[in-house]
Amino acid sequence: MAAFALKRYQGQALDALDNYLRAARLTGARAAFESETGYGYNAEPFGETPCVCLRIPTGGGRCVFAMLFKLENGPNVPQQIDAAIR
Repeated sequence: MAAFALKRYQGQALDALDNYLRAARLTGARAAFESETGYGYNAEPFGETPCVCLRIPTGGGRCVFAMLFKLENGPNVPQQIDAAIR
């Protein structure tokens, strides 16, 4: 059986989300958003909690992406996200 390999854009998206959550735990969500995206934060739509949107195309393996994110980050994903937005 062949090993499963992510496509380049899937790996990049997984890395980007992981980097954002790590930075948010250390510096707060706003600072992490600005440092990871290079864009200023517009507080109007979401208050002080940046909205994270991962763009994966139709048929791009979003379910596989979600499963791998959960596996790599363990059972603490909800707590990590909650801690990142405080």
